[in-house]
Amino acid sequence: MGQLLRYFWVGSCAALLDLIFFLLFHNALGLNYLVVGIVGFILATLLNYLLSVHWVFTSGIRFGRRLEIASVYGVSLVGLALHALVLFTLVEHMDVSPLAAKVLATGLVFFWNFSARRYFVFAPKRSND
Repeated sequence: MGQLLRYFWVGSCAALLDLIFFLLFHNALGLNYLVVGIVGFILATLLNYLLSVHWVFTSGIRFGRRLEIASVYGVSLVGLALHALVLFTLVEHMDVSPLAAKVLATGLVFFWNFSARRYFVFAPKRSND
């Protein structure tokens, strides 16, 4: 449970970065919400990784640094696809405001990100790995 709470804190910091980026570039500057959503999500993933290996997970127990980062981004690509799908569906088909859709999409993807990182990327090596 402590790990989930620490990841929640890390995820909250990354989500805050993502949200501020979204507000600045979509709401204030009028850039396309999908492009801004995707770029912000990628930047937030980098922040999430850096904070996660410092406070949540042990880096390097399953993969070397390069493969670990690649795995985090691989997991995040699935999360990004889910995020974009939820964002697009809510805004374009359910008439939800872009900001509300962004918050909902981020909350849903949080659970995917934590689980995939915990049980795949940062899981200890098994004897047959």
